[in-house]
Amino acid sequence: MSESDASANDSQSADKATSFSVEPTTPSVPDAAGATPPPAADATPSGQNDSAPPTPPVPAGPPPTHGRGVRMAIYGTGGAIVIGLLVAIVVISGGTIVPNLGSDASGAEDESELIVDGKINEKQYRRLAEAAGGEDWIDWRHGPAASEESDAEEVPQPKVSKTNLTEEIEYSYQYGDDSAKTPRSNLQGQLGISGGDSAKVGGVHHVTTAESTPSSVGFSPRPGGSYSQDAAEVELQSGSTADCLKDQELGQLVDLDRSAAENTGGIAAHSVMVFSSGAIATAGTSTAQGGTCTKLPASYVPTAVEVTPGNEFALVTVWDTENVKGRLAVIALGGTPGEYPSSWPDVYPGLPNPGHFSFAKPLGYIDLESKAPTDVAAGTDFVAKTVSREDSRLDTEAARVAHSDGVASSGFVAVASKDEKRVEWIDLSPLFAGMKKTYFEGDTAAFAEPGLDEKQWPPTFANQEDFTPTVAKSVSLDAQPTALTVIGQKVFIGDSDSALTSYDSSDPAEPQPAEPISLPGTATDIEPTDGGKSLVTASRSNKSVSWVSVSDGEVTHTLQDSRLRDPVSVEAASLPVVNADTNLSTVVIADYEGKALHSYRYGGLEVDFANDAALPVGEFEYGGSYEPGEKVFAVNTTIDIL
Repeated sequence: MSESDASANDSQSADKATSFSVEPTTPSVPDAAGATPPPAADATPSGQNDSAPPTPPVPAGPPPTHGRGVRMAIYGTGGAIVIGLLVAIVVISGGTIVPNLGSDASGAEDESELIVDGKINEKQYRRLAEAAGGEDWIDWRHGPAASEESDAEEVPQPKVSKTNLTEEIEYSYQYGDDSAKTPRSNLQGQLGISGGDSAKVGGVHHVTTAESTPSSVGFSPRPGGSYSQDAAEVELQSGSTADCLKDQELGQLVDLDRSAAENTGGIAAHSVMVFSSGAIATAGTSTAQGGTCTKLPASYVPTAVEVTPGNEFALVTVWDTENVKGRLAVIALGGTPGEYPSSWPDVYPGLPNPGHFSFAKPLGYIDLESKAPTDVAAGTDFVAKTVSREDSRLDTEAARVAHSDGVASSGFVAVASKDEKRVEWIDLSPLFAGMKKTYFEGDTAAFAEPGLDEKQWPPTFANQEDFTPTVAKSVSLDAQPTALTVIGQKVFIGDSDSALTSYDSSDPAEPQPAEPISLPGTATDIEPTDGGKSLVTASRSNKSVSWVSVSDGEVTHTLQDSRLRDPVSVEAASLPVVNADTNLSTVVIADYEGKALHSYRYGGLEVDFANDAALPVGEFEYGGSYEPGEKVFAVNTTIDIL
């Protein structure tokens, strides 16, 4: 997202960013047996001699005793006999030759289930971890897609006009004309795709989902950002994020997140993305280029990521496949100095910032009771507001006094494990309180030179134990927790019984549940919207998207459209219309089996060129779709202003 004085030039923005690459420090929290996982490689800044991933061994050639034709005949005949016998045995026994990563039709426990007799099936655990982000993972993580065709009507689509904003960008709009093309604003960010050729770009595309000029508004999604329509996420191909990643393989995108502070007036310039390889990288918008990265230990597979409301930390759930343990990685984030009026003049990891990241450092790993965590959400007492920090060096008493009240001092994390039917609350208060005390009351020399060595600022938990978050509460549920989010001090949990339950988590040691409400279908994704006044939920099982009032705890309206084949995730966002005191309210839906990102408009739109554009509650207009040719499962955007 861009503030009023943000640069509108991609290359200039990229030059400002500083990237760091770091191998994580040794996990600081021992496992239940008292053992500590083996240490990772030493941390090194980007540009120094990082250890490259080992090259897989090249398979030996065929034995020299046979010609190729003879070998193929022998191998083929023998293989056919073996395969035939195996198929016969399987069919006679009533089985199937198709691998199954879920339960069998009878619901009986077998080796394809993650939980057998109340315990983790280690073989399936490692098999699922290896599939993270792929099609088998998505189907296990979100449950099966609806088997029946939708009987919903087709949502009306207004007339679409087209013009060229630049030589490279064709702009589709629904209201207005092309008489004025600058200034511009848009919603843009990252799209997660799975399967096919997506691994070539880490499973990430860059997309724009809504646009505005002084004379028009459009809500037809397209590839690219403000300067091109290239689908590939440029931050993963070039610039400081790519430099930080070097040549390491990303694997498949597993999850991505931006700070939810955007729903309370904050800024979230970059998305934090986690990949099956253990790589963690950031990417922004056309006017927020440059980023950073880090990497988890080799045996750790990330399954979900949450960025704290003030962009202070990334919280990543991981499966430790070597020890079959669930852990929460805590990664300190630092903003790029001088990018926005709300940017600090120095890198201050762990303090609120606009989310244009240039620093990422794993502080440690918290042992969870759950071995297979699948989702994470966090809340703090940070309140987003317009603030200027560009001249506020914290080695001065004046700056300390001016900004101490705008920094979080407490917080919590909720971690869900779907198959284990468990949600855990982790108290972040030791971390936030320790950071705040150091920055605003401690010796300024402590944070003067942040770095990636475990003893440099911010220190790892092994070197600053009193900063370490603690597991405060573990709750067993009757149904599987399928999605969760946080607004303020409340955790909202959707479950496999199509219920939504809120928990007051102001005391994470004693979260208090409210009466659950019924959703039209099982929630596969829940996101805050409308400034935190509402939730929007996607249901794969019901092919629907619903809005829930936070204050009333009721479903207010539901979107269904015959075009929606498989809505797995959703994002509702508002775009300020250029030179007008109104917003364009949109919802974008990742249609997994439909291989499309769909866009809809809802609500009012009060501008001269759209006098009849108001939509009553519960009514929608279809804007169009972006179809990358592959399955899409996640979307995350923010505002960019030129």
